[in-house]
Amino acid sequence: MPAGFVFPWGGAWHLPAWSVTVLQVAAFNIKVFFFCWLQILVRWTYPRFRYDQLMSFGWKYLVPLGAFNILATGFVLAVK
Repeated sequence: MPAGFVFPWGGAWHLPAWSVTVLQVAAFNIKVFFFCWLQILVRWTYPRFRYDQLMSFGWKYLVPLGAFNILATGFVLAVK
């Protein structure tokens, strides 16, 4: 049976298995190149942070955000 692409809204394209593989590899490569480009763009756009600035950012913002994420996930799973 040939592989196919099913649209979220219904319908499908029935394609040979090799073409589905080629499309999947192409989509993966496009995503990799996009995120590499995005990382380079962000790195070249924003200034470098000093080590003490990164530590301060982590303790003041990221640790409380992570704790809130754990509590919110637990709450959602408990209510579900």
